[in-house]
Amino acid sequence: RSLGRIAAPSCAKLLPPLLRKKSWADVIARGAIDGLSDWDSEAALPYLIKAAAYGQPLRLRRSAIAALGRVGEGKKCRDTLTLLLEDKDPHLRSAAAHALGSMGDPKVTAALQALLQREQNGWVIRSARQAVDSIASASPQESAQKKKLSQLEQELRELKAEVGKLSASAQGAKKKTTSKTTKKKSRRTP
Repeated sequence: RSLGRIAAPSCAKLLPPLLRKKSWADVIARGAIDGLSDWDSEAALPYLIKAAAYGQPLRLRRSAIAALGRVGEGKKCRDTLTLLLEDKDPHLRSAAAHALGSMGDPKVTAALQALLQREQNGWVIRSARQAVDSIASASPQESAQKKKLSQLEQELRELKAEVGKLSASAQGAKKKTTSKTTKKKSRRTP
């Protein structure tokens, strides 16, 4: 989680292998999901979609679905969550409805309405209703603000990554100059 929040350049190498790490209640993999979703939405999307797929542990799938709702922009994310509205597990259908609602994309309203027509589980119905209400109440101004916020968050992630790279290169340069001055000092002393 922390690596993703600070946008460390090493996220791309460190977090994906943690998705396969076995742990109690999948806490390590779920933490990696959170870190990936905080780090870079474009790079994280394939990992999130794979983690949300059938065959993965339930807790991991729910975390990935929630993360897709947070990073969710674009057709690929919307299509993945819409397909998950048909999952056999009601917890996952509910999570997918909630994630679609948090995306605020009016294009998913029809899929949520279809879910409301066929669903019998109360949790799922409530999540789908809340999602539809959330999308309907979002004004065009809010949608524009949400899009601008998403762009600013992406720029911030990129800047943090750049600062991390610069910091790492500055540390490397500092070590080189320190070792050179140490060598010069050792030459002077007889």
